Amino acid sequence: WTMSSSLSAISLSDVKSALHHLTETPPLRTEICNSIANLSIPRRREAKYVDYDDGDNKFILAYRADPPLSKHDNENKKNKLEKKPLLIIIHEFFGLNQSICDKADALAKDLDCVVIAPDTFRGETSTFIPKCIWLALTTPQDRVNQDLDDVLAWTSNQDGIDTTNKGLAVMGFCYGGGKAIRYTTEMQNNAATVVCYGSPLTNVDALSKLNKPVCGVFGSNDFQFPPSLLESFRNSLKESNLDFDLRVYDDVGHAFWSDMESVRRGDQPQADAYAQVTQFLQKHFATFG
Repeated sequence: WTMSSSLSAISLSDVKSALHHLTETPPLRTEICNSIANLSIPRRREAKYVDYDDGDNKFILAYRADPPLSKHDNENKKNKLEKKPLLIIIHEFFGLNQSICDKADALAKDLDCVVIAPDTFRGETSTFIPKCIWLALTTPQDRVNQDLDDVLAWTSNQDGIDTTNKGLAVMGFCYGGGKAIRYTTEMQNNAATVVCYGSPLTNVDALSKLNKPVCGVFGSNDFQFPPSLLESFRNSLKESNLDFDLRVYDDVGHAFWSDMESVRRGDQPQADAYAQVTQFLQKHFATFG
């Protein structure tokens, strides 16, 4: 991998989307990725973007959240035998941060699933917007695809996690939302997809490859994704004959669901957006097992 090859893959829409952030204030603080990751997932040797002379690149840092044990589980230890569905969450352009970990914890608890949030920025986090833009623009989709495939390859050897795709969903926020729907259309068409204010995909041929539903969460005042683009996204989903739940919340802009505290307080529309996502995933995971 070279910097020039990464830059050549940048589209005009990528640039316009990223530059929008220059006018925004970061909504959260970030920590050093190493301090919040609780999991190191080994990369496969054939990985295209891995330099094995660099020891750090042999592993994908990630945060894993597991559902709490019920009294029944504690008494019978069945949780070690029962496979749980898997939700992968892709972080915003800030990198893997505490806000994503908090969302992973909440979703694992409320959905009774395993959640893995991988770091796709190779240990980088930032709240300096120009650096965040640079990280997003220089992380190509096929490198993210490779990382997520490596995560799924690792889960196939773990007890208690479904590896059949029946219980798989991929979710992303901002940068991660756009990466999520492009990953599922390109690599994992049996996974449900959740896009939270990420770059919409309007290519009907690409969307038609999906076998599972799509959920979209957007704000009406998000200048990155104007109403005309979101309407095109909706029409493309319809034309692709997909089940979907696309909602545009009034009077909020980009990244309006920045933390779980707003959901716990019942702030709107954050609480409604969380309910939308959990109900969508509960319905999808109900087909698992």
